[in-house]
Amino acid sequence: GRIVRHLKGPTDQGLHRVAWDLRYPAPDPVDLDPDSQRSPWARPPQGPLATPGEYRVSLALRRDGRLQETGQTQSFRVKPLKTSELVAEDPAEVLAFQQRIADLYRAVAGANGMVDELQSRIDHLMAALDQTPAATAEHGKRLRALRTRLLDLQVMLTGDRTRSKRAEPAPLPIRSRVAYLLDGYWSSRASVPGEYSESLAVAERQFEDARKALEDLLSDLAALERELESLGAPWTPGRMPQWESTSG
Repeated sequence: GRIVRHLKGPTDQGLHRVAWDLRYPAPDPVDLDPDSQRSPWARPPQGPLATPGEYRVSLALRRDGRLQETGQTQSFRVKPLKTSELVAEDPAEVLAFQQRIADLYRAVAGANGMVDELQSRIDHLMAALDQTPAATAEHGKRLRALRTRLLDLQVMLTGDRTRSKRAEPAPLPIRSRVAYLLDGYWSSRASVPGEYSESLAVAERQFEDARKALEDLLSDLAALERELESLGAPWTPGRMPQWESTSG
């Protein structure tokens, strides 16, 4: 009874075929302008493989904003191909581990996106300070401290680029650790290797610290934005402008 995947198909005249790739939805961030020139070795966004078993598929047509069921629900069976002795006896265990990777990857990718957004908000606020007569030097000091905290968070998530560019050893960042898990186990049907399980546990612990730091940073930045809004600062991204009508 659980929905595994939504697939969209063409609606113009004629016969059409829509195929399910036997995978769950990809955990990658939404991209409204995907790169059409993907490298041949690059992995397209994709979710973990579904387990063998019974599935049902139904068809619906969206017309005037409403979904209308059409045709009859069909059942089919996904069968395993035991092509190797390494294939796990319990595919549900493999799927559960891959879904843990997917959940963490989704969160880490989202945190990276938020870091970029926060960087833009801080940059805009720095420029707005010069155009806000009521702003003080203390506001600039607080904003620069937030920018330093954001840089520290970037190191946790994506690594110390200053050290890596000089071929100096640096701790493995969270994003790279999750990427290695994806590349190494995403399409595997083997039992979960011990080192993969340990690496995922490390990444989960590290990201919990990064997530807390991101939450605190977001809260402190929002508080400063509200202060600058009350001082009449020019609009910057992430702020809702305040305005009260003076007309009777």
